[in-house]
This record gives sequence, C-alpha cells and structure tokens, in this order.
Amino acid sequence: MDLAQREQQYLLDQSAYAPDLATLNMTAPSDVQTFYSAITINVTAGPPTGFTATAAPKSGTTQAGDYTVIIDNLGNKQPVGVW
Repeated sequence: MDLAQREQQYLLDQSAYAPDLATLNMTAPSDVQTFYSAITINVTAGPPTGFTATAAPKSGTTQAGDYTVIIDNLGNKQPVGVW
C-alpha cells in the first residue's frame, strides 16, 4: 500500500510513474523481504499510463505456498479476497 501511495505522489511530481523502488527512494520493508522476492513494478504506456507492482513469495519460506500479490494504480488488489 505504501508503494502505491508513493507511486501516486511520484506521478503528481514527475508526470509519470516510477519504474522501480529505487526511483521512489524506498526499499521493501524487512518483513516483506524475508518472505517475498523483490518487488517488481511494471509501468504501462498510455494514455492513460499505469503501473502494476508484484511481489512473489520466496521458495523455502513459510510463504512459499502463498499467493503472488499484485496492486495497480487504480488500487485493484489481486488475488481478490486475499488482501
């Protein structure tokens, strides 16, 4: 959720979405890094522009069998009912 808020602020400031966490001047929280692989951001060309951020569970952790979680610029969260 923090990433989505930062993306919206970045859009207001730069008229574009950021392609990665470094551009947003952030890192994933340690509790997320422990159980999920690197968060990826896919920016889509427009109009309208958009983004999708994805975090997949790490193999070998207790989250390994969990869902890949996704949020987009419209606030849609997938899988539905898991968030």
